[in-house]
Amino acid sequence: MKKYKNWIIKTGNAEAAARLQAELNISQELAVLLCGRGIDTYDKARVYLYAGWDELSDPWIISGMEAAVRRIDQAVSMGNKL
Repeated sequence: MKKYKNWIIKTGNAEAAARLQAELNISQELAVLLCGRGIDTYDKARVYLYAGWDELSDPWIISGMEAAVRRIDQAVSMGNKL
């Protein structure tokens, strides 16, 4: 039988969530999740949700990225499906 995980969602500031919901025309659930992550203003949310290429962080700083890329290269060179 499959085990299901219970999610614990930080709620953040209810007023900020309501403001984000209205300003960005997003669902209440998404606004609450964003505020729980500290993304509680229009500007922070805009950057987080609609970031351009210049605003994205370097993916190579993610732990294990080099090993993942090597593994993908290996799979592709061997004709494996990804």
